[in-house]
Amino acid sequence: RDHCVTGVQTCALPICRFVAHLGVSIPDAGARLVVGSEPRSWHEGEFLLFADEVLHWAENRNPTQPRVVLHLAFAKRPVQP
Repeated sequence: RDHCVTGVQTCALPICRFVAHLGVSIPDAGARLVVGSEPRSWHEGEFLLFADEVLHWAENRNPTQPRVVLHLAFAKRPVQP
């Protein structure tokens, strides 16, 4: 749940995971996720998928409507030669 009016920046982790965000309650405008340089928008009932090894950040510029997403993380297994 995010009431942020500014942004919340996260840094890339050295252990790579796949992340899925399911939009639960999304403001009409002002909420977005930026992965690398690509802005994305949540939609209720839909997933956004990304690898968190890429720098990403989220923001909600709507002060009256919180952003609610279900955050799921899946470990990536190293590739064996």
